[in-house]
Amino acid sequence: MNVWTALNGREALEILEDIDFDVIISDISMPQLDGLSFLSTIKLRVGLENTPLILISGKISKEEQRFGIEQGADDYLVKPVSANTLWNAVYSSLEKKKKREVWAKYRLDLALKEDRKITFHEFRTPLAGVLSIFELMETMLEDLDKAELLELIQVGRQSANRINKSLNKLSVYNRLDTLTLAPSNFVFDLELFQKIAKDHYDKLTVIGWDFVNPISFDLKFFNYIIFEFIENALKFARLGSSIEVLYEGEVFSVSNQQDVFCEKGFYDPAPFSQISRAFIEQQGLGLGLYICKRIAHIQGVFFACEIEEDLRFKVTVDFRKA
Repeated sequence: MNVWTALNGREALEILEDIDFDVIISDISMPQLDGLSFLSTIKLRVGLENTPLILISGKISKEEQRFGIEQGADDYLVKPVSANTLWNAVYSSLEKKKKREVWAKYRLDLALKEDRKITFHEFRTPLAGVLSIFELMETMLEDLDKAELLELIQVGRQSANRINKSLNKLSVYNRLDTLTLAPSNFVFDLELFQKIAKDHYDKLTVIGWDFVNPISFDLKFFNYIIFEFIENALKFARLGSSIEVLYEGEVFSVSNQQDVFCEKGFYDPAPFSQISRAFIEQQGLGLGLYICKRIAHIQGVFFACEIEEDLRFKVTVDFRKA
């Protein structure tokens, strides 16, 4: 067994660039980069997203526990920590890692039925959150009040929803070549848009809304496209920047400021690919916009992704028939 040590989180990140580890143990209180920030960073690094991480602290607050669960921490140990306790935590984390990988591979095999270039990150992080919550509830049930218990359940539900959303996209992707659509006529007014956007509506800036003619489109997949445009913008938008929505003359677009592309031009979404995925893992499979493009083409309408002059990323669908 080989053990490496680092004085702080930044030094640890440098070591992790050159060496693969089976498990990482980190103190929460560290100079330069604390344990929680360190956790967030490694879960976004390609190749590290499935490495178990155990957090150690003199005292762990409920907020720190929740943040750690959401980011995929495998265990929490409160000082002083005996050698036996630490070894048991390491063994348990490695066993959970094996179970996650078996589960993820099983579900992917069922969904795809063939080899695909997909990382397990999309399933591993939310699944780790669910498993950590179950473990906390099992070991600390008597110490949790009702509010804390409900909070843990809510975090677990969010993690489970992420897994379910990814599996649903895989299912739609597998059916694209045989997809049967049922177009209907409806008016795309602001009320319908608010209903589709749900809780995200307040995060958007509607710069114009002018509907005249009804749209002929499969309503289920119409909702899918509109919501995917919104989620994609929220995921990649620069922090603090506006997300602009425009609907005019049956042409719908969503745009956001971004920090990936440096030049204007068009972007053609492909399955199981994400922008700058080699440097940072985003949540999701990289299927969303590709599915939108395919559905738009099946229905005979125009779809495009573009980096504009001011480097805003803009997705557009023109519901007028081509």
